[in-house]
Amino acid sequence: MEVSVRVAKQTDKELFKNLLNIYHNELGLYCGEFQDVDENGYFDNHAADAYFSGDKSILPLIILYDERVIGFAVVTVPPYSYGENDFCLQEFFIVGYYRGSGVSDIAVKQIVSLFQGKFCAAALKNNKYSVNFLRRVFSSFGGREKAFENDFILFEGDDSVISEE
Repeated sequence: MEVSVRVAKQTDKELFKNLLNIYHNELGLYCGEFQDVDENGYFDNHAADAYFSGDKSILPLIILYDERVIGFAVVTVPPYSYGENDFCLQEFFIVGYYRGSGVSDIAVKQIVSLFQGKFCAAALKNNKYSVNFLRRVFSSFGGREKAFENDFILFEGDDSVISEE
């Protein structure tokens, strides 16, 4: 099983837009933000624009399994990270078929190990799958969780444990 993560290129914008739409469909189960689609079937037709705007504080990533695209992630730095964290896993999505196979754990650990510093990720409290996943992965490298804004739980850790593996 070969899991890899690469920085998204401008040519990946359409791919990212389509993956975001699948992701937004799933998020709609946990929040009221993604309930309706536009005339082209998108929950948010312009969501990818922010990730490909050239803002150096936002880094879109593509997740691959045996060189096939299986998901994406977005890592941010201040001012888009929370609290004293240097980096935030702002978005993380793996297509359903690959969930539960260990691929997601490997991908998060690879992403965190790419950066030096304190990392965080937030999950909607009522998205139990995401909360349990982030709790497990962040605790595997010394992370902790705490209550966060409104409907979210924040997971924090640093890469020091992962870097030594």
